[in-house]
Amino acid sequence: MHMNDGLDPGTGRNGDDPLHDDLAAFSLGAADSSESADIESLLAERPDLRAEAARFAAQATVLLSDVPRRQPPPDLKARILAAAHASHEAHDPTSSIVPLPQPARASSNLRSTLLWLTSTAAVVLLALSLYMFGEVNALRSERANLESLRSDLTQQVNSMYADLAMAVDLVMQNQSRRVELMSDDGEMRAMVVLQPEMHEAVIVTHDLPALTPDQTYQLWLIGPDGAVSTGMFNTDPEGDMTKVFKVAQPWDRVSALGISVEPRGGSDAPTSKPLAVGEL
Repeated sequence: MHMNDGLDPGTGRNGDDPLHDDLAAFSLGAADSSESADIESLLAERPDLRAEAARFAAQATVLLSDVPRRQPPPDLKARILAAAHASHEAHDPTSSIVPLPQPARASSNLRSTLLWLTSTAAVVLLALSLYMFGEVNALRSERANLESLRSDLTQQVNSMYADLAMAVDLVMQNQSRRVELMSDDGEMRAMVVLQPEMHEAVIVTHDLPALTPDQTYQLWLIGPDGAVSTGMFNTDPEGDMTKVFKVAQPWDRVSALGISVEPRGGSDAPTSKPLAVGEL
């Protein structure tokens, strides 16, 4: 722009004045955006320049209004299109194409950034939701396992208390009998408390050897008919246990009691030497 060349903007109103030319271009709308911004800044500071610009604008309006309007010839449009078509066929249209640099578009970049942030947040939210879903399912499964364990423990405790109550009741009976089951080394491994008139007995074990997962203890009633199973049992880690057994045959047909180690699930007859035996 001519104003930036160091000339004094107040040198006059002739054609040799650069500012005069710039004001004229600005008034006719022929100045670019940078020149227009500079001129607008000067107009805000210089009333005399505002008057000059107004004069140029008025003159431009008069000139435009004084020019007579003429209709173009009817065949002008056809001649222009024909000339453009001929020029297009005579030259390679791609040879004159000059790629123009694309201006940076802040709004487009901002939109792309927002879209990226939104998609990233969606992925993170989805991953977090899947993780929380898995954690909730794991907690539900663990809760179900704990509920099942609590139910099993409750049943075991109730059964233990019932057996202890039965044992106390049998022990308190005047006619109850105690049968000590001894091992080969002379150690008492169990005691059976029974009431001859009742078809129930309580066995209390102490310090029985630990078994493997595929083994179980089995209590036998030994009599003239051989050994008859009255049930299976397992002990706690210390080898102790209290349990009530149902007795299917009269006690007068039982001469001894025995405990043997059997395969898991029990046996119809003893498959190993009795671990402990006691005579009635």
